[in-house]
Amino acid sequence: MRTYILDTNIILDSVENILTLSDNGTNTIVIPETVIDELDAKKTGFEDINFNARQFARLLEDSTIISSNQIGNLHIITTSVESLGISLKIISKKTYACDAQSVALNILNDRKILEVSQDYISTVDTNSILVSLDIMFRTRALSIGLNAEALVGKNSDIPNEFHKTLRVDDIMSLNSLPITSIDPDYIVENYSYTLIDNHTGNEKLAYVANGHLHFIDEADLGRQSVRPMNKEQKLFVNAILSDLYQIIISDAKAGSGKTLLSLATAMRLVSKKKFSNIVYVRNSIESLAKGEDVGFLPGLEEKFRIYNHPLYDSLRFIAKSELTKSNANKSKANTTVISEDTITAKVDEYIEKYRIQTMWVGEMRGRTISDAIVIVDEIQNCSASTGQLILSRLDKNCKVICIGSNRQIDNLYTNKYINSLSFLLKAAKSLHSEVSLFAIELNRVLRGPITEWSEKIFTRK
Repeated sequence: MRTYILDTNIILDSVENILTLSDNGTNTIVIPETVIDELDAKKTGFEDINFNARQFARLLEDSTIISSNQIGNLHIITTSVESLGISLKIISKKTYACDAQSVALNILNDRKILEVSQDYISTVDTNSILVSLDIMFRTRALSIGLNAEALVGKNSDIPNEFHKTLRVDDIMSLNSLPITSIDPDYIVENYSYTLIDNHTGNEKLAYVANGHLHFIDEADLGRQSVRPMNKEQKLFVNAILSDLYQIIISDAKAGSGKTLLSLATAMRLVSKKKFSNIVYVRNSIESLAKGEDVGFLPGLEEKFRIYNHPLYDSLRFIAKSELTKSNANKSKANTTVISEDTITAKVDEYIEKYRIQTMWVGEMRGRTISDAIVIVDEIQNCSASTGQLILSRLDKNCKVICIGSNRQIDNLYTNKYINSLSFLLKAAKSLHSEVSLFAIELNRVLRGPITEWSEKIFTRK
């Protein structure tokens, strides 16, 4: 049996964390009063954290007070949530030693949580553990001798090697064969292969579906408006085009082409009438806080346009490429300068033709998205509950592309172990009867030499 004292961000990440940490009521969950104050301040709003604050309020409403005790200067209220089989201890004190005049409110709240936790540990349970997603909070806790942990897992729990290279004899005979007959060491997360012929040195790219190996059609990939340039991109695009997969997941470096390729391939699927529209969802820490700031007034889409720049940049790239190609076909000299107005008109044409719409996460609650290919960009900034919210909005006639990078997490309420991208990557380690997954890492930077160089010098191995 363990005792966990929770920081506010643990609950704002997901109320489910309380249930997980309680382990069916085996462990004790302690919540400082300052945490309740901070949650109360977050109840109003349309973001995921606001929803979780309201969820916690409802949890308290469903609880029954079992006892109320004074131990020294510490007041402890014990409540029972019978429907969930757990109990909560709310701890408070009348006066705090920390000085409200000398620190900012957020730091003051952290210090109040630490102070009341320290009193609880010294008088009630010396083995209590503070749990927080905030490294600054945990560092302060350790500095005063308190045991502090984060909601983490192991790096090994998050796979990224979804592609495997295999040397074989007689490549051409392997198409459509059971994968286990080709690779005895096959595991589920080996979603794709580079096959190298031992005799000729020739290579073939292949993917695994329904337990069988299938070659990709590279000639078909060459018909893309934006052609994939390397093997990872080819396998990524092939998976999007395939009818076999409902969910495509990619942990991709900045500049690897994930958004551009996702959009270009989605447009091709709509043109082939596989889907009727494209929905682009981008979750970033900037847009998370913006809904309340801009207000839910006419023109919301325009207000959020700034947060959808990756989409519009990709549309402009596709438009410019198509217009350049068209001009080249008309004139060998190809001296025509493409105006900004022409590019903008082409982008508007794409938006109408392919029924491209942007959607803010806060808009999705209560909605059903049908017959769409959905691109969820920057999904590493989604908490688990936000990821669930997005995916639970999609009916059976949808395909979803989940792209992001665990190297670029901006959300203070998540880390690389508990964000939606990591949950999906972990899910990719096993087969699921409900849906068919494909996962791949895009680790080659193609945006340009500056991006590639910056990745090299600023990334510590």
